[in-house]
Amino acid sequence: MNKMLNSKCRMLNNVKNSTAPLKVRQRYLAFSIQHLSFKSGITLLLVILVLTSLLSISLGVFTVVFTQLRLSGEIADSFVALYAADEAIERGLYLDRNQPAPLCTPVVGVGCLYVGSQVQLSNGSCYILKVDKTVTANPYTFDVNMRATGEYRCGGGITSVKRALQTSYTQSIPPPEE
Repeated sequence: MNKMLNSKCRMLNNVKNSTAPLKVRQRYLAFSIQHLSFKSGITLLLVILVLTSLLSISLGVFTVVFTQLRLSGEIADSFVALYAADEAIERGLYLDRNQPAPLCTPVVGVGCLYVGSQVQLSNGSCYILKVDKTVTANPYTFDVNMRATGEYRCGGGITSVKRALQTSYTQSIPPPEE
């Protein structure tokens, strides 16, 4: 390739310095310049293609890494929200079973519904507890359904994470003494 280029340069110098008619020299010079500019255009095009492919590969790698980092942060937030919901269920079970006045006192044959207010915790999470007591076939037995929704970064913004737990059990109240 270098030999061919060197021979063309020598021929070009010969044409410049020759006594050939002006039109022949101009035509040969125009052809040589076109041929050389075409080769440098191909090189430029190849460089642009290589750089474009490297840029797309690096953007793809960046997208994957950024998504993985975001997901790992959401998993940690999810655990905090889950533990808030777990605390709400434990607290609800304790209050409903061990307090003299349970969360909601069912009326015989009717049942009751309790929806607590949002409780803030010290780690930036919060929870809401909902207790639903429905009557079974026996008027002194109730099916209790507790649903706790824990949230991290409370307020329902775009970065908040919610997790919920639900538990069910049967509760009996003693029949009235006659």
